[in-house]
Amino acid sequence: MLSKTVLRELPPTDNLFQSGFWGQFKQNCGHSCQSFIAGNGRVAFPLLVISRRSSNGIPYAYIPHGPDIAVDEDQRGLFLEELSSSLQQQLSSDHVCIRWDTAWPSPFTSSDYYTRSGQWKGAPRNVVRELRMNMGTRGRKLHKAPLDHLSPD
Repeated sequence: MLSKTVLRELPPTDNLFQSGFWGQFKQNCGHSCQSFIAGNGRVAFPLLVISRRSSNGIPYAYIPHGPDIAVDEDQRGLFLEELSSSLQQQLSSDHVCIRWDTAWPSPFTSSDYYTRSGQWKGAPRNVVRELRMNMGTRGRKLHKAPLDHLSPD
C-alpha cells in the first residue's frame, strides 16, 4: 500500500529525516520532495522521498532513515524490494534507482564483530552485505552503496 500525500499532512514522527519538517527544509534547499503514506498490512508509516542528483547529474530517489518501521531482519530485503517496486510506479521515469539509508540498526554490531580488546572489526565486504540484504528477495536487485549519506549509527 502506498498513497501520495502532501508534506504538511505527513503524520508526526520522532524520525526527523522522515518528517514533513525535513521535507519542507529540503525543498527550501532546492530539492524536490514527495511524501507518501505506506503500509505493510499491519501498520501505516510516513515515507519521505527526496529527488537528488549524483555527482554526474543522474537523478535518483533518496529515502533518508526510512522506512521507520520495525521489520524482522530476515524480512527486510523482501520488504524493501516490494516497497521499492510500489514506489517506482510513483516516481518519474528518469530516476535510475532508489537509495535507502534505512533506520534499522546494523546487523554487524554483535560481539562477533569485535576483537577481544573491544575494537570493532568493521562490516563485512559489500558482496557479503549484498548477499545478506537480498536474502528472501525475488529479483536480487538490492546493492550496497559505497558510501552512506547519513551515519548508519
